[in-house]
Amino acid sequence: EAALRESEERFRAMADSAPSPVWVSGPEGGIDFGNQAMLDFFGEDAEGILGDGWTRRIHPDDLAGAMAVRESHRPRNEPFGFEARFLDAAGEWRWMRANTRPRFDADGRFLGYVGMAFDITQAREAEAALRADEQRHAFLLQLGDTIRELEDPMAIMATATRMLGQHLNVPRVGYGEVDETETTVDMGAIWTDGTVQTAAGVYRMDDFGPRLSRDLKARKTVRVSDVTADPRTAGAAAAAFHAMQTSAFLRVPISRAGHLTAFLFLHSPTPRQWTDDEAELAEDVADRTWAAVERARAEIEVRESEARFRSIADSAPVLIWVTRADRRRAFVNQAYVEFYGGTYEEARDADWREKLHPDDVDRIRAESLAGEATRQPFMLEARYLRHDGEYRWLRSYSRPRLDKQGGLMGFVGVAYDVTEAHQVETDLKRINELLEERVTEALTEKARAEAALMHAQRMEAVGRLTGGVAHDFNNLLMAVLGNLELLRKRLPADPTTERLFDGAMQGARRGATLTQRLLAFARRQDLQPQAVDLAGLLDGMKTLLERSVGPRVVIRIDAPRATAPALIDPNQLELAILNLAVNARDAMPDGGTLTVTVDEAPVSVASGLPPGFYPHVSVRDTGTGMDGETLARAVEPFFSTKGIGKGTGLGLSMVHGLAVQSGGAFRLSSVPGQGTVVELWLPKATTPVQATELPPAPVVDVSPAVVLVVDDDALIAMSTVDMLADLGHTVLEASSGTEALELLRSGQAVDLMLTDYAMPGMTGVELARAARAMAPDLPVLLATGYADLPEGVVADLPRLAKPYTQNQLAVATAKLLAEMARTSAHAKRSGGFHPD
Repeated sequence: EAALRESEERFRAMADSAPSPVWVSGPEGGIDFGNQAMLDFFGEDAEGILGDGWTRRIHPDDLAGAMAVRESHRPRNEPFGFEARFLDAAGEWRWMRANTRPRFDADGRFLGYVGMAFDITQAREAEAALRADEQRHAFLLQLGDTIRELEDPMAIMATATRMLGQHLNVPRVGYGEVDETETTVDMGAIWTDGTVQTAAGVYRMDDFGPRLSRDLKARKTVRVSDVTADPRTAGAAAAAFHAMQTSAFLRVPISRAGHLTAFLFLHSPTPRQWTDDEAELAEDVADRTWAAVERARAEIEVRESEARFRSIADSAPVLIWVTRADRRRAFVNQAYVEFYGGTYEEARDADWREKLHPDDVDRIRAESLAGEATRQPFMLEARYLRHDGEYRWLRSYSRPRLDKQGGLMGFVGVAYDVTEAHQVETDLKRINELLEERVTEALTEKARAEAALMHAQRMEAVGRLTGGVAHDFNNLLMAVLGNLELLRKRLPADPTTERLFDGAMQGARRGATLTQRLLAFARRQDLQPQAVDLAGLLDGMKTLLERSVGPRVVIRIDAPRATAPALIDPNQLELAILNLAVNARDAMPDGGTLTVTVDEAPVSVASGLPPGFYPHVSVRDTGTGMDGETLARAVEPFFSTKGIGKGTGLGLSMVHGLAVQSGGAFRLSSVPGQGTVVELWLPKATTPVQATELPPAPVVDVSPAVVLVVDDDALIAMSTVDMLADLGHTVLEASSGTEALELLRSGQAVDLMLTDYAMPGMTGVELARAARAMAPDLPVLLATGYADLPEGVVADLPRLAKPYTQNQLAVATAKLLAEMARTSAHAKRSGGFHPD
């Protein structure tokens, strides 16, 4: 017994140190001993669990099974074990695994059992979760297999709601579709087990409680176990749910693109505690079935769209096709079939590359691959073999088809028969090329014309300035020459004085020559065109030309007598040819040949003259010639390649001005080292050449007369007055046209009026007209250094060009006075003009 007690104490000590409950039971099954871990688990002293007291702590659902296991093994005194839920000291049910082993004494008598229990709560919960998960997956697989073959969205929703309701034993399951504003919901797709109404209809979202509506819009799954007790559905919302025979519900939101699209709902007519497994299953069903619904709706839309596309495509008069990603045709329209011939399938499955014209195969294959690689619309144009054996030009446009992820699904193509248009386009291309050439030529010609116009405008401006300067210079020379002539009569005969006087006169004459050149350049010179025999003119100039160019230059004149006469001022033409000869001499410092040719030649279009043959004068030298830059500026006024003081730069400008002012054309050409050619095309005379008359001898015996001199320049007026007085005339002066008319109205007798042209307020021409209105027979002599006069003035008024000498003045006035004496007997008898 002592050994037994010692053994028991050692056992108790060992049992109390064990972390799991350990106990010892007697032969009848009641507990005789429980260790500290067992006491801690149950929270009672030893008496509370001794005997059969421990059975009170087993879950009622597990007690019968545990007792049955014990009773089935106890008659044979065999080890046994069972699993059951026990209520622990904290009031929680814990799954425990109890294992027992029988005890025997030394004689083999059965003494009872020794047992140990293990907490398997977590393992059992994991097993339960695993079983629930397996069941959920099995259900979802079954659901997926069932709805996969369904094409109608309503059938998908009806099947899903039925299977979910039956699986969770919920009498009403359905879908509600929310409008775009998230204010109303259409609850139409509903399944019931027959014990409750469908409750289908359109409702406001807030009819079931604003908080519930906000949770759904916030994408939260809503679980309500009792609509009466839940604060989110209390009050009017609870009444609304009771009217629908609903006391508990589960709602799963479905959102797309950030908006509440629909929700899945499960309604229970009695309060119900929704588990996490049920909520998770409902969420999975909502996601999967709604995706299937959207897929079915999209497929229906695609089928309807394809049907509409086929109907439109088949009615189109152009070739239309759709390809897959592998470039094979998925669809062709009726026009495509008619072009290729055969059945629809034969046309669709035919290799379009085999229909290409051999000359287009490589190009189109390369362009097609390049276009497809860009994933952008592209165009092709080639010849394809039609079913009747004729090649036709087709112009195709292909557009890529992309899925939502941007993947290439194929292409949609359309092709037009452009055979006729291609031919027209080819013809237009040829025409356009020709037009481009002509436009280029026209633009080049336009640029040249614009440059010529700008040059002409610049030359016109310089010409106007030059003409004005020449006019003023003529007035100055008039004063110089007139006073020099009067001074010479009053100077004593002295060699030194004569030499000085000759020098002054020579300088004044050179100035007059210069002004003549300026006026020729400015086209303001006083031209007196007449029919001129060009051959005779050159024949008369030959000696002058030879003296001008010197012995080292050989002059050759080729001027046939049969050449038509030209309408030109002979004096100005002689001066122009003389200028050209002097220029040629300077261009041939070592000597050379100067050739002057006269003939009839066609004029270039660029001259602006009407087409035809014109009298043509050509002056050619064998001198140094000019480069391009010098040639371009050669006719510019005051441009000269000679040294300072050796040339005015007006020679070629004067020749050019003479030709243009006379109504002809001018052309200058030159090649460095080969000489220069100046060509003049002159207007053809319509009257025969007149015999040359000798100039009239100076009139010396002139009866004194009363001459009215009108000039706004006091210096010129003084010179003219002095020369007329020296000739024995009585001279009256007026500084303006108005003053002259007042003098005439005063009754002053006047035999002749000499007036300047350019005067302020009233020109000389206007003055002459006003004076002749009072006395038609009054002789008027117009003195001017500027020949830009209105048309008709030359025929109406005799003119005296400035600067003029006293002898020229005497001849002009004597001629007019003599004519007046012959034609106006009344003026002669009265001795002058009387306004009355």
